[in-house]
Amino acid sequence: MSYAQPLITYSPLTNQRHAMFGVHLCVHDADGEDSSTAEAMSALAPIWPASSSLVLVEFADRGRTEPPGGWQPPMATVLLADYARVNAAANAPVGDWSCLAWKRRPADKKVGLLSDLLKLIQLIDRDASTAEIEAVLKRDAGLSYKLVSMSNAASYGQATQVTSLAQAIGIVGRMQIKRWLTLMLVQAGGSDTPQVLLRVAFIRAAFLEELGKSLGPEIAKEDLFLCGAFSLVDTILGIPLPELLGRISISDAITDALVGGEGPLAPLLKVIEGIESKDDGLLRAQCELLSISPADVNRALITAISSAEEGK
Repeated sequence: MSYAQPLITYSPLTNQRHAMFGVHLCVHDADGEDSSTAEAMSALAPIWPASSSLVLVEFADRGRTEPPGGWQPPMATVLLADYARVNAAANAPVGDWSCLAWKRRPADKKVGLLSDLLKLIQLIDRDASTAEIEAVLKRDAGLSYKLVSMSNAASYGQATQVTSLAQAIGIVGRMQIKRWLTLMLVQAGGSDTPQVLLRVAFIRAAFLEELGKSLGPEIAKEDLFLCGAFSLVDTILGIPLPELLGRISISDAITDALVGGEGPLAPLLKVIEGIESKDDGLLRAQCELLSISPADVNRALITAISSAEEGK
């Protein structure tokens, strides 16, 4: 397996309201060969982000102003050199990670919905009875309504409409409910949370989940989405991560990775670190450590970015 294949890193493009309107992709083509770079980029065309978002592409290692021969940039894809030239007078932004420095004031901590979400995740983690889960859901009419709506959508075409929470839990499935609750938890910070933080958290979660398809059986695949989603939840909610994870019966692998930087999931968080810091050296080292190809990392990243675009 060649770990010198092109690798893609990214950063978000945001406006003055901290909303994400696109991505800045950096292509690190270590061998400098047009053919391998064009092949790697062309392979991503079926999963490329939708045309409603700006995709800014930079070929980082050579300062290229033209795309490699053989690669046709998809719709809404712009080379960094062209973007900078057209928008120079407007001082147009490029991708950065200033959103990660955002801090929630302690007084802004949310406690109402948060408590029910944490309790429900905990109940699912310990395989509680449907009646116990239903009892907590009944405390929040909004959550109950959303779950029944989800189950009706999932059972579209069936003769009987879903009307009870017990039915809804059975149709949607516990793992899908846990994923939904995790996303709700990440979003529980309220409308004042920068939208870009929520998008980045989802991209991390979707990236790890997709990358899991390339990993061996020793990695618990169900932990990957949660690990990515929870990696920013302390910033979003303004609650220290050890305190938050201490309230949830979550896997030791997730806690060890997020709090101590240890365990089987920690190297995967290093992959995210390399992607977000545009450190292709770190990325290549992690690819070799995990025995995954750069093509797998690129595919997981572009899939995650496209998924975040579809779900915005």
